[in-house]
Amino acid sequence: MLAHKLIESQLPINKLDIYESRSDPRDEQNLGASRAYALGLGIRGRTAIQTVDNELWNSVKKRGYECERFKLHLTPKINIKLRDKEEGVQPSVLIYQSDLCGQLLDELEKRADANVVNINFDSPITELDLDESTISKSNGTQQQYDLIIGCDGANSIVRKSSSESP
Repeated sequence: MLAHKLIESQLPINKLDIYESRSDPRDEQNLGASRAYALGLGIRGRTAIQTVDNELWNSVKKRGYECERFKLHLTPKINIKLRDKEEGVQPSVLIYQSDLCGQLLDELEKRADANVVNINFDSPITELDLDESTISKSNGTQQQYDLIIGCDGANSIVRKSSSESP
């Protein structure tokens, strides 16, 4: 979604390279391989996607299933009602992570100039030098960057590098 926000920001972007260590989630041969679990997009997920625009949210919503009721089944006899249908509350959207990622990628490619946005799958960044503004890729090459954003959580090379910097 950060890429969507950059594209929509009207900033003068000459080139946007996105590096993803995993394969393309839309690739039929890899479906379910690394993004196989289902997500429930409630108010926080919906709001985050809508910060780009409602068109993006509507396209994501179409890929999932709206759900107003949730039960947590702990055992065959023990379950907890987490949510029931509530008047005026929008339903959550249940969606597989691969479908969510795929739809966000489809929309990004539809909205962005192909000469500006370059998505590199199966391309983990192995090292980041914040002082020199360079990344090292798994194939051994280095590349300069102007802005880097890490979005892979606790395992982020960006997070690791920034915590090691003085």
